[in-house]
Formats: sequence, C-alpha cells, structure tokens
Amino acid sequence: MEFFFGVMDNTELISGVFKVAEDNSCSIDVTLNGKTENIALTHKAVSDNALTFDGVMELENWDALDAVASINKACEALHTGKDGVSKTWSDVAVHAEVMLQKN
Repeated sequence: MEFFFGVMDNTELISGVFKVAEDNSCSIDVTLNGKTENIALTHKAVSDNALTFDGVMELENWDALDAVASINKACEALHTGKDGVSKTWSDVAVHAEVMLQKN
C-alpha cells in the first residue's frame, strides 16, 4: 500500500458524502489526495431491505496517476502480460451494499 497511498497526500482517511438528487439519481463526493470529486452511482433494490450502489472512480480526477505509476512499477512483474506489457488501470470499481432497517 505504501507504493500507492504513500505517493498521495492526506490518505489517512478517505472520506465521502453520499448524495441523492430529486430525480433519485445517486452519487458520492469522495475526498482523496487532498481533492474532492464526484462519482455517479447506479443503484438497485436487491430485496425489501437492501440496496446496491455501483460506480467507477477514475483516479485521474483525484490527481492520483503518479500513485498508479508507482504501484505499477512496484508490481511490474505481476502486472506483465504474455505480450510483455506491464499495465495497471487507473479506474477503480466502487460497490456498496446497504441494509435498511425500519424504525
């Protein structure tokens, strides 16, 4: 983790604010590397009391491509395909499952 988070600023706490708009669209503002950006989320009810949320975090939006390059270099052998190319992607899948409780 030092090769990824150690390259960024203020990573002791990655925080976010969940948002629901009037049209029921959902998103989350995420603060990472000293920068806050928004991730659009899709949502789906999976039962009467459970929802799932999915989105994609593009690390470039948080000025974190140096961290991607750092972890790619540290893990170069593990990330090298049969074609000899070492690749680490800069997008991160975001998934949350939320259980609801009636009061």
